Amino acid sequence: MNGSLRDLGKRAEAVPAPQLDVAALVTAGESRIRRRRLAAVAAVTAAVVAVVGGAVLASQGARQSAPAPARPDPKNTDPDTVQTGPAARLLTYAVGTTVHWGDRTIDVGRQANRSPGWGRLVDFVDATDDGAVLVTGQAPVRDAAGWGLPSGPAAVWFTDGSAPVRIGTTSGSRVRGFEIAPTAAGSTLAWIDPGTKTAPGAVVVYDTGQMKELARLGNADAVPLAVYDDVVYWSPDGSACERYLPSGAAYGCPPTARVMRFETVSGRQSLVSTADYDADRRGRPGLLTGRSDDPQIRRGVTFLSFLRHGDRLVAGGTWEAGQAGFPATVALTGLPLRLRHPATDGRREDPDVLQMTQWLDPDRVILLDDYDDGTDLVICRLSTGRCRVAVRIDAEPFTAPGPVVSHG
Repeated sequence: MNGSLRDLGKRAEAVPAPQLDVAALVTAGESRIRRRRLAAVAAVTAAVVAVVGGAVLASQGARQSAPAPARPDPKNTDPDTVQTGPAARLLTYAVGTTVHWGDRTIDVGRQANRSPGWGRLVDFVDATDDGAVLVTGQAPVRDAAGWGLPSGPAAVWFTDGSAPVRIGTTSGSRVRGFEIAPTAAGSTLAWIDPGTKTAPGAVVVYDTGQMKELARLGNADAVPLAVYDDVVYWSPDGSACERYLPSGAAYGCPPTARVMRFETVSGRQSLVSTADYDADRRGRPGLLTGRSDDPQIRRGVTFLSFLRHGDRLVAGGTWEAGQAGFPATVALTGLPLRLRHPATDGRREDPDVLQMTQWLDPDRVILLDDYDDGTDLVICRLSTGRCRVAVRIDAEPFTAPGPVVSHG
């Protein structure tokens, strides 16, 4: 027995000590720290709620004598504190091969296109509540007519400040846009996957908070309509939506198109009426309406363009100002939209058209103000109408956040 133990001890001493690659572990864990912290806090909170709930039930008079629920201290600016209100997105854009997400910069040179002499290096960039999503499409090609931009499969990437991760494939081009559905708040994305010869196309629903695909809906003819964290609306009649472009109307689906409702938690799907769909959209952030000649705008759109009239900004249509101006309304609140243009230090004289290009939260949006020698990203607060220049871009190539095609 003693001899066996000595032999075992010698064998144990001969085994090399494991080598721990600390740097690799730190790098791999950086991008997960925030989510794990939130998950831990949520778990502790759930346990506390369960214990307190049991104590309340054990006391007959506890419900009437219990104090009002505690509210978070408004003076607490600790970034580790879980937010109880809607999370505000970060201003997101790209200059060259650098994505700017709030105060952070992410080098996406390995994922970006190399466009000799022309075009953006990042084709599309926008944000969710968790990070930045970017798209790199087909590389430019050169023929007898010069450089051109083909339309086709495009890579979808996501970053939370760390190295970008490929999360899917969509289609489109820099000129025509990419088939990613916008959302004003939340972690959910949806895009059209064109499919391959062996895999069918579909609408992909993806959660950037959990970094996982939630569902594939329909086939290559399906289109996403509106995306929220709890539900995603989509239509199997995508070809009808592609053809439906009545005079003066925004990009949208005809009234006869079917509307499907997908519940992200349960996975249930149901066919809903257009009226129910419109009613749900109007009760959520990220929608503007107006007394416009465009039927899509009357139903509600995610993005609008604005005309500059002195220091006022007046709604003028969807992608470009096609109308002389009309009163716009925030669908969620029913309040009129009265934006005031910020001071521009006299760099332009002609009236401008500003494009709405990103939602930061239900009350703040980004307008894109282009001029000859640069671009301003303007933050406007819908409730007050106050606008200010957040970023002034003089460098090229520059990629503004969004907007993307919305079928509405």
